Amino acid sequence: DWRIIATMNEYDKNALFDMSYAFMRRFAIIRVGLPDNYADVVGTWANAASIMPDIVTNMKEIITEHMNKREIGPAIFKSIIAYMIDRLKMGSKHLLYYAEALSIFLIPQLQGIDEDIVRSFADTIVSFLSSDKAAQKHFVENLYAITGYLIE
Repeated sequence: DWRIIATMNEYDKNALFDMSYAFMRRFAIIRVGLPDNYADVVGTWANAASIMPDIVTNMKEIITEHMNKREIGPAIFKSIIAYMIDRLKMGSKHLLYYAEALSIFLIPQLQGIDEDIVRSFADTIVSFLSSDKAAQKHFVENLYAITGYLIE
């Protein structure tokens, strides 16, 4: 006997249905939702990493305002924080590094979903990045490259 424990998102699970019912039956699928204190957990991680307070507030806003539209698990934000820790060792462009991290980890999670939902996420982020035009441009260009949606 052996077991595999793995995670997948809803979109990956749908691919199992495309393969065959016989293949799909071999998996026990247990849905694990987002934690009730999700924003607080991410805030604790980010604060412990000395992430700029405004960025922590923006991450928490993304979680509280948008996770009901598209669930994105805590690992994405943990990766964003880890990326920023590493990048901040090389410089101090907090907003640009945040835009890079969002482009690498968050934007790919928005592929294939409704344009209105993508725009809702993007509006929260683009307005936050407005004080750093290079960071804002980086985010908008990557959003377009990955999702095909142009935000102006």
